[in-house]
Amino acid sequence: MTSRHARYLALSAMLALGVAGCETGVQQQPTYHFEKLGIPAATADRVVVCHGFGCARRTAVQFSASDHRQLKAVFAGASRSPKAERRAIGKAVMWFDRRFGPEVGTDKDVGGFDPGNAGKVGQQDCIDDATSTAGLLVLFQKNGLLTHHKVGMPVARGFFLDGRYPHATATIVNRNDDVAWAVDPWPYDAGEPPDIIPLSQWFEIRRGGARKSS
Repeated sequence: MTSRHARYLALSAMLALGVAGCETGVQQQPTYHFEKLGIPAATADRVVVCHGFGCARRTAVQFSASDHRQLKAVFAGASRSPKAERRAIGKAVMWFDRRFGPEVGTDKDVGGFDPGNAGKVGQQDCIDDATSTAGLLVLFQKNGLLTHHKVGMPVARGFFLDGRYPHATATIVNRNDDVAWAVDPWPYDAGEPPDIIPLSQWFEIRRGGARKSS
């Protein structure tokens, strides 16, 4: 087992023991998660992208005025309903991957978990994706783009005891009914739509994502 693989398992354990299987922890802001990893929280203009597995590599990206205009356009009409806002979040995650992926090196990220990619620049495990996505969601929130949702804590499912490999995701919480949703790009290649599904459904997936689960 590589040191980075071990780091991934340790971070997954931290998330799993803290909040997996229980949506109460999701209601918290993700500040604690960033602090545990020693990562600066996102601002309205800046977010840290984790890669190399277990946030071994961290690349900060800065949003320009043009980036903000494009992002605002993605969210046009999103305030109509929670569903429209979740759809816009998915499109914005895709836009972010395509806009900043070549700059960070994550544009060639292969979906799912492959231990052979551990430590490689631009390759992301679920800890990288959950942390980066949580930061991006905070940036959306700080720019007033989220009307119906707030950013929740990243959570994890599985820890071998139930026969599942550990997996983590970023989350959002519907302000109207407190239902938590997973925002999970990890199962798919860079630039593909993330899973945005009720967290209760996400917890039931044994392996992979909602579009290719087992």
